Amino acid sequence: MLNIENLKVALDADAGLVRAIDGLSLAIRRGETFALVGESGCGKSMTALALMRLLPENGAVSDGRIEVEGHDVLALPESSMRAVRGGRIGMIFQEPATSLNPVMRVGDQIVEAIESHTELRGEAARAKAIEWMGKVGIPEPERRIDEYPFRLSGGQKQRVMIAMTLACEPDFLIADEPTTALDVTIQAQILDLLKQLQKEQGMGMLLITHDLAVVSGMAQQVALMYAGQIVEVASAADFFSAPRHPYARLLLRALPDTSKRGGALAAIGGTVPPLWQEFTGCRFAPRCDRAFDACQNTLPAVEQAGATGVRCLLYRAGADTATSPQPAEAAARADVRRVEGDETALLEVRDLSVRFPIRKGLLQRATGAFVAVDGVSFAIPAGRTLALVGESGCGKTTTGKAIVQLLRHQAVIGGQALFQGQDLFSLEGDALRDARRSVQIVFQDPFASLDPRKIGRAHV
Repeated sequence: MLNIENLKVALDADAGLVRAIDGLSLAIRRGETFALVGESGCGKSMTALALMRLLPENGAVSDGRIEVEGHDVLALPESSMRAVRGGRIGMIFQEPATSLNPVMRVGDQIVEAIESHTELRGEAARAKAIEWMGKVGIPEPERRIDEYPFRLSGGQKQRVMIAMTLACEPDFLIADEPTTALDVTIQAQILDLLKQLQKEQGMGMLLITHDLAVVSGMAQQVALMYAGQIVEVASAADFFSAPRHPYARLLLRALPDTSKRGGALAAIGGTVPPLWQEFTGCRFAPRCDRAFDACQNTLPAVEQAGATGVRCLLYRAGADTATSPQPAEAAARADVRRVEGDETALLEVRDLSVRFPIRKGLLQRATGAFVAVDGVSFAIPAGRTLALVGESGCGKTTTGKAIVQLLRHQAVIGGQALFQGQDLFSLEGDALRDARRSVQIVFQDPFASLDPRKIGRAHV
């Protein structure tokens, strides 16, 4: 069993002491999937890093206990902890682009993990690495094992991380957004593989995700986090059929529903409070549709509502509102009119092709070409949205980068990309920079896109 008791993690930040995790407790049994869900910034990934003793330099566990099969992880020396990481507890990190070494071939990285935590060595370890790359859906694993990370798509790098972790056959797995960058077919394959491993090896799993559909299909238990605290713990069946905490109800109501196509999405007003402040009441009260006076100045404890643990004053003994859940009144449903737009193409792509040269030898001479995009054409009128979908590695991201001319010196690009009738492929220098102000791209991987040396500033 992986047992966490009253875990508290604090970060020393410029704004003050940030209480990133405040009194978290949960237990994960072998063969069980425990899902940890909640908004970005609530403490899910920080919980995972604390379990692996990989907190940032300004962070530390200030209280609590973490046990793996009765052994206190926090009391282990670092030399012993290295055997626990990967061997006893494996982790699939949220950002594969920052987790993989960019100057090492992906196969060498997988082999290194296998040799560190199993008895396999040399060719046997390499064979197992190839086997697991195939299991997670990487095409041509015998060839791709010698690729560097930059040659792989975001989804393929995610699969490499999954293969690296699972190949070591850990007793417990921490999966931090393991399927974020995967298409639905590969996602289903990975989830089926995790279920199979749990059945065969009795592996326990802490699943950290925003995807509630994945939670409903994988988890037996669900813990909902908000602002560093768990506010509801329930079986997956109870969580989805009868959520208790107001935050849980609002969160489930916000799920997209095809039956309400064309209408406004239900949203939770407000933002998560900063965790450096001192709380005198319920942390969710400013956003809660059922808050009352006591919520502002009383710290809620975890109450039992049947088999569900709820951190909410509605469920205190004597509270008569707990048994009659009320729909949220605060979120007004404004009618959304469909934007038809002008049918004239704002952006038109004609017969786009992208070919990356294959270089070999000491002099890196081109010996062929890898065709990433071949004959892609589409048009997007003003006010319309065109969805480009497909499996990981099929060329979606490459298409986007090619349109804004970010592959000019890496690949041979053919075809046309016309913005308001002007061919983007013909532009140079200042003209191209001006065009990029009108045709912008939101990149897949923010960690690899943002300059770590610069501070983000909003320009109004």
